[in-house]
Amino acid sequence: MLAADEIEKEIREANQRFNRDREKFEKEKELIHQKKCELEEKIKRTQKEREEIVPRIPPEQLSLYERIFRKMGGIALSPVTDDFCSMCHMRIRPQVLNELKEAKKLIICEACGRILYWKQKPETEEAKEAAGEVKIL
Repeated sequence: MLAADEIEKEIREANQRFNRDREKFEKEKELIHQKKCELEEKIKRTQKEREEIVPRIPPEQLSLYERIFRKMGGIALSPVTDDFCSMCHMRIRPQVLNELKEAKKLIICEACGRILYWKQKPETEEAKEAAGEVKIL
């Protein structure tokens, strides 16, 4: 009798754990489904934006971008911050930096072969104050 009671108790406890785990699983499943839907929507928006932008890009530049994109594993662009290519961390020569800041032509990193673009650092409050801008409260 005692053994049967203990076994029934273990079965009830196992069923309770199972039900708790099932509820937890269903919640996680729902969260993942929501995230999947959000990502699919983001993909659709991004594809629509791409379809609008691509026709305005000169074909030779688009071809260059796609070739680098395939060659470099999906990363064709590299921002230049603090005079360095962000992807390969090689210093960019001063003349190339000047050309990059002018943004009149595409510039390829001599080390990694990605298309470089100038990325300005966001101005801090201290830099604004040093430049003479007044902080309004």
